[in-house]
Amino acid sequence: MTKEINDEVAVQDKAINLYKQGEQKELTGLMRDAIILYRSAIKLYPGVEKLYRKQLSEQYAKEKEESTVDELTRMKLSSESDADAEVEDDNATAVDPCWLLEILPDDILIEIITILAYIDPRAHVSFSTTCQRISRVSFDPTIYKHLCKQIYPHQVYSQVTRDLNNISDDQEEMVKSWDFNWKEMLHDRPFVKYHGVYISKVSYISEGEREYTFYAPVKLVTYFRYLRFYPDGTAFKLTTTDEPAIIVPIFHKENHESIKNSLLTKWHIEMDGQVIMTRKTSDFEFVEELKVVHLGDRKYHRLLWVNSGTIDKDGERSYFNMKKEKPFNFSGVKRYEVHYGRTDA
Repeated sequence: MTKEINDEVAVQDKAINLYKQGEQKELTGLMRDAIILYRSAIKLYPGVEKLYRKQLSEQYAKEKEESTVDELTRMKLSSESDADAEVEDDNATAVDPCWLLEILPDDILIEIITILAYIDPRAHVSFSTTCQRISRVSFDPTIYKHLCKQIYPHQVYSQVTRDLNNISDDQEEMVKSWDFNWKEMLHDRPFVKYHGVYISKVSYISEGEREYTFYAPVKLVTYFRYLRFYPDGTAFKLTTTDEPAIIVPIFHKENHESIKNSLLTKWHIEMDGQVIMTRKTSDFEFVEELKVVHLGDRKYHRLLWVNSGTIDKDGERSYFNMKKEKPFNFSGVKRYEVHYGRTDA
């Protein structure tokens, strides 16, 4: 039994050493070597990460205890009674730290927060309130720079818009127009979001005809518009009475043929935030124009209707009545995968 315990301890020690080596490789930027070492450690002992964190927490507690003893010794030299009072106060306000956040350097935290801010801006804001350090790095200028470089190269612009506005995929070049202020660029330059779906809920009262009754019957009509953009220049849209709980999980353009009344269109965005969607049939070209705007503190979270209509073969344009239509609000969907690749309109 003793031999088996000793063998297990030896395996754990070896796994932890491999894990530590991987950590050092990661800190020096050698990610491939780090991954190999991490995998070897986990293969040797699957619970190595949990064990390593436990060691770190114990080490942290020991160092904290030692520093507390040193502080008490120093304080006793001046006033033993004051030292006792300080110890009581420390014990009353002690809060266990988050070990993972303690060991992560700022640059890795910034990378994590950048992804969080892109996928779920509201979670980013909530996360920033967890502690003083997280609050500091959550709004580091580097965050805005990373976001701009993630967002704008994958927006779809017409070639005319690119030429008129000198749009480049090099965001270091584009930010010059904002005096190298990445935060201002992110605030002023519109974009559409891919990791979710825009939803518009329309409700109105419909009056029936007076055929056999004195009063005209009325009913509440409710339907939903769903709109999802893709970075390849296609948009997937649907108008239906089905609730989001039914549609959102299956709302992928690959399901176009199986989702009744769904449509595929082309889209592009202008520098002023106007989003134009087009779809052609044998007789008409359907054109829908919306404008992307902020919704409170959520950047470019809403789509407002500008107009919707058709252009016939002779170039004559007709417009639909949009009086009942409501704005689209963006709803993030974490399970949506986005495959980047731009097709200019």
